[in-house]
Amino acid sequence: MHMQMNFYDQLSSEGMRCVQQKGFLKLWQRLTDGHDLPQFKTLPIEDLRRSVDKMMFCDIEHSAQGPKFRIAYHGDQFERMYNCNCVGKLLDEVIAPAVRSTAIKNYVAVVKNRRPYFSVSVVKNGNGPEIRYERLLLPFTRKGNFVQRIVCMVTLFTEANGFSFSDIASDQLQTA
Repeated sequence: MHMQMNFYDQLSSEGMRCVQQKGFLKLWQRLTDGHDLPQFKTLPIEDLRRSVDKMMFCDIEHSAQGPKFRIAYHGDQFERMYNCNCVGKLLDEVIAPAVRSTAIKNYVAVVKNRRPYFSVSVVKNGNGPEIRYERLLLPFTRKGNFVQRIVCMVTLFTEANGFSFSDIASDQLQTA
């Protein structure tokens, strides 16, 4: 009998605060249906409508240097962060230098381990407020039992009176 790991409890205990991320993780876990990876086509679009602005889909491209992550879709939040449409670009071409290395390692871990991943980074741009950058990465397949697409949901929090989304993609961004 296949014992399915409870990723919801595990990742929630790691500090996941966003209700939308928690709901999406529960949905992903239901979609696994006893398999290691859910198929992307089983993802019910109607369940994503409230969160689609916080999502990005990356297709996996394999190379001699390891997997590369090509952005196939991103919501409005990502367009505000990067101040452009990033569809078709590689993730490492657009992500801020301060979080690039860690983020790419997380994506690689999702491909290698075929498991969800959650991370929190506290970042700031200059004298701006500290921003809690939560990233949930969920692996999907199209065919077979290997990761072909990663769905990312990013949630940004601050205790201050707000921030500019473009601060997150800035070259001046630094970990707090």
